[in-house]
Amino acid sequence: MKRLRRWLFNGIAALSSVICVAIVGLAIQSCFYGEELNWWSDIAPEGHQDWVQCRPWVGQGQIMVLRMSFAPAIRSRYIRSIHPTGLGPLTGFEFRPPMRWRSITASAFRKEHRLFGLLSFGVERIDFDLAKDWGGSPHIVETGYKVTFPLWFPAILFGLFPVILFFRRRREKMRSSVGFCAMCGYDLRATPDRCPECGTIPPGKQVISK
Repeated sequence: MKRLRRWLFNGIAALSSVICVAIVGLAIQSCFYGEELNWWSDIAPEGHQDWVQCRPWVGQGQIMVLRMSFAPAIRSRYIRSIHPTGLGPLTGFEFRPPMRWRSITASAFRKEHRLFGLLSFGVERIDFDLAKDWGGSPHIVETGYKVTFPLWFPAILFGLFPVILFFRRRREKMRSSVGFCAMCGYDLRATPDRCPECGTIPPGKQVISK
C-alpha cells in the first residue's frame, strides 16, 4: 500500500511539474504571440449565444464568459459579423493558433502594465454594444464578466506539490542516513529492524517471520 501511494504521489508530482513548465512557457510566449480557446453554445431562437474564451495575454491569463444578444431579425448579419467565413464553428470548441501581436498592441500593453501584469488579479463586468462602439455594426450587445490573473499564479500552484514532495523525500533520506525513522523521525539506534513508533521497516531491512 505504501509503495502504491508513493507511485501515486510521484505520478501526480511529475504531471504537476509538466503543467508548471508548460504554463511558464505559455507566459513567455504570450509576450510575443496570442492564442485563444473558445466555446460557443447553440444560437438560441430568442436571439443570443453564450461564449467562453480563455487566452494568455502578455503574462496574464484571461477568462471571459459572455452572452452575445441580438435581434432575431438580424441573425444572418450576426453570423457574418461574429463568425465570418473561415473563422471557426458556430457551436462547440474552437482553437485559434498563435498569432504574433502587432507591435503597437504589445507595446501599449507593456507600457500600461510595466510588470507584465504580475499583480493583475481582477474581475471586470463587460457591457459592450458593438453598434455604438464600432459604428455601423449590427446591433449586438455583449454582457458578462472577464477574470484576469497573472500566469505565475497557476504555475506556483502546480509547482508547489513537486517541491514539497522533493523536500519530504530528502528529509526521509537524511533521517535514514543518521539512524532515524524516515516516516516519523523516531530514534532507531536501539531497534534498527523496525520503528517501534509507526512500524516502518527501514530500507534494506527484512523482517524474518518465526
